[in-house]
Amino acid sequence: MSWLIARAEGGEVASWSAAHGISASVVDERVDRRGLTHVRLQQDVDGVPILGAQAILHLDGDTLIGVTDRTVTPPDLPTPAVRLDGAALWLVGDRLCWRVEARTELTRTTTFLDAMTGEVVRRWEALPSALDRQTWDAGNTLQLPGTLVRAEGDPPTGDVIVDAAHRNAGITWGYYRVRHGLDGYDGAGAPTTSVVHVGVQLGSAFWDTDRLLLGDGDGLLYRPFALATDVVAHEITHGVIEQSADLVYAGESGAINEAVADILGTATQAMARGWVLDERTWRFGEDAVLPLAGDAIRYLDDPTLDGASLDHYADYVDGTDVHLASGIVNAAFTAMVRSDALDLGEVTDLWYDALTTELFPDSDLDDARRATVQVAINAHGPGSAEVWAVQDAWDGVGVHDWTLLASQLGLQGATGAEQRFPIAVPAGAAALTVRTRGGSGNADLYVRYGAPPTTTTYDCSSRAFTNEEHCELEPVTAGTWYVMVRAANAFSGVTLSASTADPPVPVVAEICDDGLDDDGDLAVDCDDVDCAPSPACDPLAAATGEGLRFVWERPEGVQRVTFTIDGGAGDADLYVRGGALPTQTSFDCAPATVGNQETCVIDPATDESYHVLVRARSAFSGVAYGVSAN
Repeated sequence: MSWLIARAEGGEVASWSAAHGISASVVDERVDRRGLTHVRLQQDVDGVPILGAQAILHLDGDTLIGVTDRTVTPPDLPTPAVRLDGAALWLVGDRLCWRVEARTELTRTTTFLDAMTGEVVRRWEALPSALDRQTWDAGNTLQLPGTLVRAEGDPPTGDVIVDAAHRNAGITWGYYRVRHGLDGYDGAGAPTTSVVHVGVQLGSAFWDTDRLLLGDGDGLLYRPFALATDVVAHEITHGVIEQSADLVYAGESGAINEAVADILGTATQAMARGWVLDERTWRFGEDAVLPLAGDAIRYLDDPTLDGASLDHYADYVDGTDVHLASGIVNAAFTAMVRSDALDLGEVTDLWYDALTTELFPDSDLDDARRATVQVAINAHGPGSAEVWAVQDAWDGVGVHDWTLLASQLGLQGATGAEQRFPIAVPAGAAALTVRTRGGSGNADLYVRYGAPPTTTTYDCSSRAFTNEEHCELEPVTAGTWYVMVRAANAFSGVTLSASTADPPVPVVAEICDDGLDDDGDLAVDCDDVDCAPSPACDPLAAATGEGLRFVWERPEGVQRVTFTIDGGAGDADLYVRGGALPTQTSFDCAPATVGNQETCVIDPATDESYHVLVRARSAFSGVAYGVSAN
C-alpha cells in the first residue's frame, strides 16, 4: 500500500464517503502529466464491491480539489445460495455474484457467476499491458459477431477490409498506450474487438458496448469504414468515453461525446502520420467517403461545409442531432490548434485530460469550456497564453464564460500588453465593482459597457502607479461589460476580481436609532432583536475603495432627518441621496471630510426613502452609523 493510499483511506476517503453515506475503499492511484493525483474509490456494500460503482478523488498535493462520482444507491445484499470456495463476492447491478479469476502466465479470465443460480453473468479475458485484437467477420449479415477470422499475432488474411480493421485497431491501441498510458479502451487490457462486413451495404460504423461494428458502406456515399483510421479510432474512443466520463448520448453532452471521439480519432490518425498538420487533418472520415477526393464525413475546421452541421452555439436548439451539434466543439478545437500557443498534440492531450478528469455524464457545453480551461490552467498556469487560447476558441463559437467574473488569479503581461474579460451583469444589479490588486509591476484598469474598452474610450479607468486599481460603477446597466487590464509596465501575479451589488433592501419596521419602539414589540432600537444586523448596532468596517449601502424609509410626518458616521479608525466618507443610489458624483449630501466624523442633515426631507453610501477612502473599522429624524 502506497503512502498516498494509506493517507487517503484515513482522511479524504473516510470524510468523503461519510458525507455521501456510502462505503468505499481505495483501489488505484495515478499521477497525470500535470502532477495531479487521481485516487479511485470502489464502492461496496458490507464489504462486497459493486462493479462499476466508483468515484475518483482529484488531489493537488494534499488538497482535495474535486471528485468525479459514479457511485450508486446501494442495493440490498442477499444471502448466496451457491457457494464457491476461493472466489470473492461482487455485486453486478443488483445481482450478487462470485468473481472467479483464472490465470496463466499470459492471460487472465474474469468471470462473474450469479451467487443464487450459478449462471454466467459476465466474463472477459485480458492480456495486461499487451495488444489484444480480435477481428470478426459477420458475413454481410446481422448475426453478430460472426466468425473470428484474425486474432492477435495472426498473419494477414488477404481480405482487405479485415486486415484494415485489424491494423487500424492496433494503431488506435498504440495511440492510447503511448500517448496516455491506457491499456485498451477500458484501461484494464480489454481486447479490441472489431466486427467487419456487418449487414448488407451498411453505411455506418458504431461502438456496441465492448466491440466495434463496421459496415461496408453503401457504395454510393460511403466506402468500407474499416479503411479509415480516424473512423475506427473514433468508434473505439466511444468505448474510452463510456469508461471515463460516460457522457450521455443526447443533447449537449451527446454533442461533446461525438466531438471528443472526433478529436481523439483525429489525434490517432495524426500520430500515425507523424503529427503532420495539413488539410487532411481536418477531414474526418475522408478515407471512407465517395465519390470525390477531399470529401469527408465531417469537416472539423469548417463544420458547415457538410450543409447541416453547426459551428456556433447561437444556432443550437434543443433536439439538435448530436453529430450536427458536435460541429460547435470541433470548431473550437480547431481554433485551439490554430492558435499560436498550442499545437495539435497539446490540444488533443488537453481534451483527453478533460474527458477523464473533469467531465461528467450530463456535462453541457459550458461544462466543456470549464473543463478544458481548467486543464489548461493546471498544465500551463492561470493567465497563460495557452489558457487564453482555449478561452478565445470557445468565445469564437459562442460558448462564453459570461457569468459574473469572480476572479482571475496570477495575471501577467509585458509592457503594453492588453488582456480583456467580458462580464455579465444581471438585471437588478445596483452596482459593479472591478479591482486589481497584488503582484508586482504596474497594471492599469479600464471598464466599458457593450464593447471592449481602449485607452481612450471607457466608462471607468483606474491608472495608479501600482496594481491597486479600482472601478465602481453605480448605478450599473444590465448586460455585457468589458474589462481591460493593460500593462503600463510589465506586471505579474495580479488578481483581477469583479462583483455586483444587489439593490438595497429596506430596513425592518423597527428603526434602530430613532429612540422609538417603531414595531411595537416593547424593544427600542438596539434592544430589538430585529436590529441585530443593523449598522447602527454593529460598527462598520470596509477595505479601501469598498462601499456599504443602506436605505432609510421616511416615516409619515417626518420632515427632517440626520445621518451620521463617527468613531473608529481609518477614513470613511458619507454620501446621502433621496430616492436613488448615491455615487461619488451624484448625491444630495457628501461632507467628504478627513476622518470618520461626518454628518448629513436633510431638511426638508421630502423623498419617501433615502439611500446611504459609506465608502472607504482608506480602510476603516469600528465606525458607528446613525439616523435620527423629527
